Amino acid sequence: MSSVVYMLKNIVTGQMYVGSSRDVKIRWKNHRTELRGDRHHSHRLQENWNRHGEDSFVFGVIERCDEDELVEREQYWMDHYESYTKGTGLNVASNAFSPMLGKRHTQKALELISQSSR
Repeated sequence: MSSVVYMLKNIVTGQMYVGSSRDVKIRWKNHRTELRGDRHHSHRLQENWNRHGEDSFVFGVIERCDEDELVEREQYWMDHYESYTKGTGLNVASNAFSPMLGKRHTQKALELISQSSR
């Protein structure tokens, strides 16, 4: 059982991002790389990181679980912490199962997707 639900928490504001991974060390490394490069998929997390700085964040494991329960448990903790609520949470999506449910890409995002696939 190496799969985990984790959080990135701003210790200054209390705002939290919740995610899940089968390999938490690699996931944390990827988050830091994206955030340091100003290209994280969660614009809320990126803006918060840019505003408060890397030292304002802690990374921690919320729960260890079996891989087949991972997304279900991520959703549970997202709901529990309301990590998708603007102003209190840093997740952009409210649905761990289908993050784009009910959303549309912006024109800028569509252009970036198009450019990256060339």
